[in-house]
Amino acid sequence: MNHDINEKAVLKRLLDFVKPFKKQVSIAFILLFITTAAKLGGPYLVKIFIDEYVAPGTYPVKEVALLFTAYLLLHTTGIIVDYLQAFEFQKIALQVIQRLRIDVFRHVMHLRLAYFDRTPAGVLVSRITNDTEAIKELYIGVLSTFVQSGVQLIGTYIFLYLLEPRLATI
Repeated sequence: MNHDINEKAVLKRLLDFVKPFKKQVSIAFILLFITTAAKLGGPYLVKIFIDEYVAPGTYPVKEVALLFTAYLLLHTTGIIVDYLQAFEFQKIALQVIQRLRIDVFRHVMHLRLAYFDRTPAGVLVSRITNDTEAIKELYIGVLSTFVQSGVQLIGTYIFLYLLEPRLATI
């Protein structure tokens, strides 16, 4: 049980490094919501196409072309904004890691000389580098993917409720 508390404290401490970047995180989340809406808007346009044109068997060229254009624009917007939000999350993670490395270096510079007598410099540099790289991977690979997947899952349920509430409830 004590191990879980320690992990929570470490995770909280790691997330505290993100606090100075609130503006960038807000922008990244806005881009993430736009991406999610664009990705999930496509199936809604397909629903409109099927319900209003395929089922009745009518295919007015102007309306179908407009629907296709809207779908294409939505899909293109989703791709571009998805790239931008991934780039923004990556940039935030790298800024956090830079700040973490500066803090670690500052800490190492204040250690007593006796520590350096007992610890080879290569070991110290290797540990700092490997540990900060692991934390970078946590921010980039795990946390950003977890957040993106969570937002997309919630967005999918919202769109499912908009399209077919009974099916979404089941």
